Amino acid sequence: MTSDLQLAFTQAIIRSGQGCEYLCAAADFHTQRERTSSETVFDLLYSAVNDIRQWINERGLDAGTKAAREGQESIASFIALGGSFTSMRDSFGLDAGYYIARLCLNYDFIALGDVARVGNISQVEPVRYYNHSPLGHALFKAALGAGLHFSNAKDTEGRSAGFYVARCKDPEIIALYRQAGGMFSPYDRDALAAAAH
Repeated sequence: MTSDLQLAFTQAIIRSGQGCEYLCAAADFHTQRERTSSETVFDLLYSAVNDIRQWINERGLDAGTKAAREGQESIASFIALGGSFTSMRDSFGLDAGYYIARLCLNYDFIALGDVARVGNISQVEPVRYYNHSPLGHALFKAALGAGLHFSNAKDTEGRSAGFYVARCKDPEIIALYRQAGGMFSPYDRDALAAAAH
């Protein structure tokens, strides 16, 4: 564990242009450059601890969720290597189903979305959501064949995989989503009804 911490602290500080050494026994931190007047030891330590937390979260991340977050090539490779998807969630509370729906399905629509956020206050404006991939539907179906199920994981704007499925307007994908445990919110059902007319 000490060597893991050493590596994580080193990587965290090197990314910001500093060298770092973590001595477990002495619990001491040494940086190889002078701090600027606006930086404090607390700032450096706070940043390093946040990076350690992120590193720990990433280290424990489910392989299927990690592949889903990284995009279509990773999803295809994961499936080709015989991987199977679970409903395990990442540190953002999102699972492979959410990422696969968002990254693989084709959609083009305008909806209200956060364009800026400061703390609990956000600026909401109409945003165009667009995704087009010729291989997206095939990947979605392959992921279902690799055990993908939907757990209604929602992002910070309250959108689940159903949000993207409803707006892809493909009856086959919508039916497959429902068979894999996917649910639609009332807002998503309105989008489905509007697309049917």
